[in-house]
Parts: sequence; C-alpha cells; structure tokens
Amino acid sequence: MKYIRSVFTLLFLLLSCNLSANAIGTWFQLPGPLGLAAPVVRLQTTATSLYLLSANLTVNKLDYSLDEGKTWHIWHGLSSVAIKDFVLNSQGALGYILGTNNQQQTIFSQLDNGQWKQTIIPAEFNVTKILMASAHAIFLQTDNSQGIVFSNDDGQHWEMILPQQSINSVAQFQGRYYAASNSGIWFSIAPQTNWQTCSTNLGSSVPIVVANTTQLFVVNQQDAYTLNFDCNQATSFGMPFS
Repeated sequence: MKYIRSVFTLLFLLLSCNLSANAIGTWFQLPGPLGLAAPVVRLQTTATSLYLLSANLTVNKLDYSLDEGKTWHIWHGLSSVAIKDFVLNSQGALGYILGTNNQQQTIFSQLDNGQWKQTIIPAEFNVTKILMASAHAIFLQTDNSQGIVFSNDDGQHWEMILPQQSINSVAQFQGRYYAASNSGIWFSIAPQTNWQTCSTNLGSSVPIVVANTTQLFVVNQQDAYTLNFDCNQATSFGMPFS
C-alpha cells in the first residue's frame, strides 16, 4: 500500500466531494503549488477552490487554487502572522487561522465583512493545530497532544477537556462530538462533560475521525471505515490507493 503522508488529504477529498463509502470510484492526482517539497500540514477543498498549508523551513506557506489545482497563488493576508493551521468556514472561505503574532499565540476568525477578529490564547496552553472550529465551539490540539484546549464562547474563555488523552482529531455528526485518540474513539453530546469511549473493534491509535452531512468516517493505520451513530460498529471500505 502506498504510504500517504497526510490522511487529511484522503478524508477532506472524500468530504468535499460528499462521497459515500460505496461511491468511491476513480481518483485523480492534482498538481500542487510550484516547488512543493515540504510536508502538507493541511489540505481543504470546496467545490471551487483548494487551500493547502505546507511546512517550510522557516515559516508555513498557505497556497490556494481556484481552478482545481491548475494554477496556485500564495495567500498574503495577515502577513505579520506565522501561520500554524487554518480551517474553512461553512461558506468555503478561510474561517479560522491559528498562528503566532507578536510572539503571542493567536486565533483569527473572519467576520462577515471580511475583517479578521484576533483572540489571544492563554500562554499556559501551547497549541499547535485546529482540531475543529465554528461559531459555537473551537477545539485546539496542544503541543504534547495531551487533551484539548476548548472554547464555546468564541475564545473569551478557554479550558482543557479530555486532559489525559492524546487527541488527534475532532468531528461533529448529528448532534454529537467525536474525538479520535491514541486510545480509541470518544464521543459526547456536550464537549465539556460526559465523554464516553466507543465500543468498536478498531482498537487503539485512531488518527482521524471526520464527518460530512451523511456519514462519519474514521481512519487508522490499516484502513478507512464508516462509523455508525451509536459508535459501536465500524465498516471497512478500503483505502483507494495501492
């Protein structure tokens, strides 16, 4: 099986195309930005655009394409910010950017008028990645991957949840939150309380859990699966690479 540097690539392509597990057919290799040789930090797609953050030697670089990867452009917004991560909003535009600004950990959220709102993250939390972000909940990964830094009031207050778990990804599906960790999958209807473990046969070390409007997907080191709502049955549909 071909080694995939970032399983985010696989899952975001699945979700952006709104595929079901039974509809995986032909896959196409798209050209990346000119000179791309660095690891991909994040790839997100919409029906009309691609956004790709790559880890360069001195600073991460955010590129975007509006023609299915035929041509790429460097994003020059927030030029004073060293970007660590980003996510798109529900309209397919840049919604949240995590970075360092004036030596402070900062998350930027784009307002309806196109301006960016800046929120300082407390120094006690050393965060590295956006696990999930929306107007109602922001989940950030810490540098030692121990727990989640969480806010449900657009960054006014922050707290640590699942503090003893190494969390890799978070998804929301039909009113529940799901978290993939090195000890398996967790789920809860309220992020601050009552997290339970899923009783699947996937075992430990689940790098990715992500959802579209109709299905919940998980990926571990061996395969890709769909996961049912009750979080007790995982069905393999196979990696589409060989």
